[in-house]
Amino acid sequence: VAGCITLLPKPGKPPAVVAMRADPTVPKQAQKGPFTIGIGVPTMPAILLGNQIAVLRKDRTFAYVDGLRFSASAPLSIQNVVLETFDLAGSTRAAVRAVTIARPDYELHFDVSDFQVTEPQGRTKGMARIEATARLIEVYSGKPLASQVITGEAIAARGDVTQPAR
Repeated sequence: VAGCITLLPKPGKPPAVVAMRADPTVPKQAQKGPFTIGIGVPTMPAILLGNQIAVLRKDRTFAYVDGLRFSASAPLSIQNVVLETFDLAGSTRAAVRAVTIARPDYELHFDVSDFQVTEPQGRTKGMARIEATARLIEVYSGKPLASQVITGEAIAARGDVTQPAR
């Protein structure tokens, strides 16, 4: 029977998979700082935790970009970008993941409140946006040393399914 007909439907088109990477043009620092830093996995709203890109629609509801996935979940993707940025800059003795056996001098933690794309409307292009609060913690005392809100926006043009990820 298997040789005569196909009982299963044809598989759909596989999604495009993109890896979030640090900007390769990050300037190399002249000197390494005499400390190590741990990078935490960002906390994020549940709708943003997967490997799909959330789109805020004009009616203020969310959907996901069809046919596009990150190679890792959004929190791990962000953590990977921050780690790779520290590695490329060479600004510390070492950058490690915060929940490892390594005991860094400081840890950098993020609360990501916005990590989405707004849907293009008419002639208006969409906007990719990220907003996070970064907190620097001294590991040995547990004392917070600094906190800063970080925002980033970029045009998300229509047509190229990988554009929102970039």
